[in-house]
Amino acid sequence: MADILIDTIKAAIDANTKVKLVKNSKRILKPWITTGALRCIRLRNSMQLKAKQEPANEVLKITFKRFRNFCTNLIRKLKRQYYKNEIELSCKNPKLLWSKINEITQFKSTKTSNVSLLDLSPDPLESVNIVNKFFVNIGKSLAEDITNNPLLQHDNSLEIKSSLNSFVLLDSDPHEVSDILMSLDSRSAPGWDDLSYDETEKLIDKIV
Repeated sequence: MADILIDTIKAAIDANTKVKLVKNSKRILKPWITTGALRCIRLRNSMQLKAKQEPANEVLKITFKRFRNFCTNLIRKLKRQYYKNEIELSCKNPKLLWSKINEITQFKSTKTSNVSLLDLSPDPLESVNIVNKFFVNIGKSLAEDITNNPLLQHDNSLEIKSSLNSFVLLDSDPHEVSDILMSLDSRSAPGWDDLSYDETEKLIDKIV
């Protein structure tokens, strides 16, 4: 019966689906590529083709290089602005914010089992030290990756400063705590204090 159902669904999809090919010249593959930037890219490609067809034409070659540089700087600016807006919109959502930061830094985490961490070295103590060294330096490494990322360079509105020898805890207030707690998912499991979302909400009312 399951096979009959699957075949029926496939037949319905095939009967009501139409494949339409989109030309590469009309595709916008990146969200920061605007219509104007797309025209700029097409003109750049056209000038590059003409420059290849006339390699002895120095004027055409210089014109292409200047326009190519202009087009490259324009795309970089649009890309920085896009990610700047994405970060600003996700500031109140830590999970989404880190997702955007990982996207910018092109950081890809590798999943390993806890037991495999002890096999990093024949000596278990050395394996523990390797893991400890990684977590001690992860903040510094991530800060360097973000600071050195070309998307964030030459943009004063997206300054990311890091001091390796300092640590500060800013003062908080009841309203900030309330905003953080109210942003929690009501479907989440209780934390170490075993307080449910409803109980936490009642405590917030008392605090504020």
